[in-house]
Amino acid sequence: MEPKLTVLLKNRADMEARHPEYAQAPLSLASEGEHEDVTRLLLAQGAKVDATDSQGRAARVRAIDEAHDEIVKLLETYQGVQISLAYA
Repeated sequence: MEPKLTVLLKNRADMEARHPEYAQAPLSLASEGEHEDVTRLLLAQGAKVDATDSQGRAARVRAIDEAHDEIVKLLETYQGVQISLAYA
């Protein structure tokens, strides 16, 4: 696990802060880069699965584009949980 990320999250860093040029959130960047441990940590901390970038693409779409199948499955699991909670 990336220790710097853990410190940032413990100090309540904004998980939805966006890349200045592409408006990608950290979850999208981690998913696209196939960083499963970072993706898992961000999801566990409540990162928004459906957040989109400046091109309207969510983290799952970026992971699909890069053929990161394990990341896609992970995101789909969390997306299902977030959808279920929204209707609870």
